[in-house]
Amino acid sequence: MTTINDGDLVYYDAFLCGLIPAKVLSCDNNPLKRDNDRVRVVLTADRKAHKRGEILHVRPNDVIPRAHVYRRNYKLLVCGQWRFAGLEDRYQPQWA
Repeated sequence: MTTINDGDLVYYDAFLCGLIPAKVLSCDNNPLKRDNDRVRVVLTADRKAHKRGEILHVRPNDVIPRAHVYRRNYKLLVCGQWRFAGLEDRYQPQWA
């Protein structure tokens, strides 16, 4: 299982924009925050409405390590499991 630390390169899975290259800035366990604000990322590329350098607060389920994305037959495949260093178990990504 891969562990994502601050500064790691990842993809942000944006609605209608696909996978956007990003970098993890920090992970937060603050109980007063909503689940949507647990991981802070900075985008490293432009994609439609999202611009390079934009800082986003996102859910852990929307962040994918770059090593887990494969391209086959013009499709993107996401394989494996990962967790975030610094996040409690209740905030880790969940797969059904």
